[in-house]
Amino acid sequence: MGWQNCHLHAFSAYGIQYGRRSSELDFVDETTAVLEVLVKEGGHLDYDYDFGDSWEHRVTVERRMTAEADHHYPACVDGAGACPPEDCGGPGGYEDLKRTLQDSADPEHEDLLRWLGLETAADFDPAHFDLREINRQLRTLD
Repeated sequence: MGWQNCHLHAFSAYGIQYGRRSSELDFVDETTAVLEVLVKEGGHLDYDYDFGDSWEHRVTVERRMTAEADHHYPACVDGAGACPPEDCGGPGGYEDLKRTLQDSADPEHEDLLRWLGLETAADFDPAHFDLREINRQLRTLD
């Protein structure tokens, strides 16, 4: 997603929640979870990020493929839209952010540009999705 991984999060599959070991919540250690074991083809898991903002995602395994020697993994095969900025207030806050950016008369417009580090509202395109850049970033993961 491009977020900074600075908020609590949890993965859920078959009624079991996986999260950070240091969490005071009753999560199974996420570092012990193996996706291949948790989710079969056609199945899904739920991912919640930033419990205050409530970013809820459903990850569905549509099909499994054999890894190829000349490819990098993990890899993103498709997507849509830009990553919402961290701490923008969840789905509702993101919708407000997009509206405010488009309305230069809005009293919060200039503050929002400064907060996002943008020169103009045109510098943020909510429809932008760069598959090549996402896969470049995935290659940097350990």
